[in-house]
Amino acid sequence: MKNLIFLAFIGPLFLTGCKGKMENSPDPRSIAYNDRAVTMMRNYVDRDDIWPDSAALAQCHTRTDTVRMMMKNIVDSCQILIDSALLYSPDQYFYYAQKATFYACGAYYEEAFQWINKAIEIKDIPELRLGAGMFLQKMGKEKKAGVYYKQAISNYKTFDTLSRADMMNYTLALSLSGEKEKARRTIDSLVKDTLLKRHLLLLTENPQEVIDATIP
Repeated sequence: MKNLIFLAFIGPLFLTGCKGKMENSPDPRSIAYNDRAVTMMRNYVDRDDIWPDSAALAQCHTRTDTVRMMMKNIVDSCQILIDSALLYSPDQYFYYAQKATFYACGAYYEEAFQWINKAIEIKDIPELRLGAGMFLQKMGKEKKAGVYYKQAISNYKTFDTLSRADMMNYTLALSLSGEKEKARRTIDSLVKDTLLKRHLLLLTENPQEVIDATIP
């Protein structure tokens, strides 16, 4: 089975429940709908026999293909649940990001990009721009992806302090934008934890592998 950690470094886009992810509490009904969607997708991807890798997905050209249709049905069902979450909490960027996440799970990158931009319209934070760039890169739009990576980098530079997740995202954005040497210097100067430093330095070696490993 493909290792679905989907953007594990990017907190708001991680396929998860929404408690603790938002500054203002969403409607409890939104939380319930979101959690149902997450459970549905996780239960599906945990079934090794029907989860294809991205190469297999790319070859699914017709709606009669069983695997493609099963994934489409799951994605559609998750989207209905997240739409219900948005009905009660339309101002929460997290749910727009979740819609992007679920579309990406089915390799619907254009839809994922559209919805992550809706999330950005509500809350412009660097991890969302990093995620948008990664979706674009999956679509083969490297030049446009680079614009989003640089925007994420600029945003991170305004932070007084970087959390562990911020540091991972920041160095990944630097590496994806072609600034690998700057990413390494940043890691050397800011990261004191030996294990984390080693992990981050590995990420800078081949950032494309990070995208391929975290997005279906």
